[in-house]
Amino acid sequence: MTIELLLIVALFAPLAWLLERTHRRTAMLPRAPFGADADSEATATYRRQIAELRDLAQLTDREAELTHSTRSGGAGR
Repeated sequence: MTIELLLIVALFAPLAWLLERTHRRTAMLPRAPFGADADSEATATYRRQIAELRDLAQLTDREAELTHSTRSGGAGR
């Protein structure tokens, strides 16, 4: 029983030491407010949707120009 306990302590002591050292170095760093990640994801999704809508609008404009130029016999160019 004693050997198992010593083995467990020997395995987890370095991990606890590394975690404590990391916590000491990062404890005073500024933290993002709660929900900041969700806001960033929502902003990224919104920007992606806007970019898709712009691309779709440009594609629609190009198709309209091509349709107009083919109907007018290419004189528009």
